[in-house]
Amino acid sequence: MACRTRQLVWPQTVFVLASWLPVPTWAAPSATASQAALPAGVVALEVRIIASDSKGIAPQAFEYLSRVTKLPINAAVLPVPRLQNGLKDGSIALAILAGTDERDVLAERLCEVGRLSLTLAVMKGSNGPRTLLGLKGKTYAMIRGTRLQNLPQLAGLIPAPVTTMRQGFSMLALGRVDAAICAIPGCQSAIRSAAIPPNELEYLPLGSLPLVIYATKVTRAYPDFEATKAALRESCISKDAQDHFADLMTRVD
Repeated sequence: MACRTRQLVWPQTVFVLASWLPVPTWAAPSATASQAALPAGVVALEVRIIASDSKGIAPQAFEYLSRVTKLPINAAVLPVPRLQNGLKDGSIALAILAGTDERDVLAERLCEVGRLSLTLAVMKGSNGPRTLLGLKGKTYAMIRGTRLQNLPQLAGLIPAPVTTMRQGFSMLALGRVDAAICAIPGCQSAIRSAAIPPNELEYLPLGSLPLVIYATKVTRAYPDFEATKAALRESCISKDAQDHFADLMTRVD
């Protein structure tokens, strides 16, 4: 069964983990002609490139589930707002996103792939460590559509929407923002891309969010979708799957 990244071509589309870097086309064995591929997908906060491999965490997570459940899954990269709208209207069956209460209204959680650790990165100053309180009224780079401005720790700070975490760190290096969201894993890749020496940054903790496989609540477009969700959930929460996902999470920075 297949799970491959491709450009959006409805209805043979499944949306997967968006990355800060372009995700090259990749493919697993083809699905049988009698079984339509599920449209599913993922978006997250950082580049999830594993070593020199072009596959990110989300594509590999979908590929694994496709293989063990024998369900074909196709995948394409979309911006966060379009992905959330697709879950809401049913044009996307599955997605991997940071889990939030807002997204729980749009879609059903099947399982967790791992957790994203969130910090606010700032340039080291000459007057000692910075604090969140001291950044009140200052700007910070935040990925557009992620809604992280709702975190209580960021109250009083001014979000500057960016397309990628790498773009946010580039703006930080140029002094166009005062801070930038750093999501781990993946943050260090963005920092290297922005050519910021790691020892010039300090990090203010914001907490963590689960990385969740969501299923749309609109089931009419997918025959036997309740049974499909049950099969995916059973596979996803198994020890083998959780060990596989944990390994993926540790192989990115």
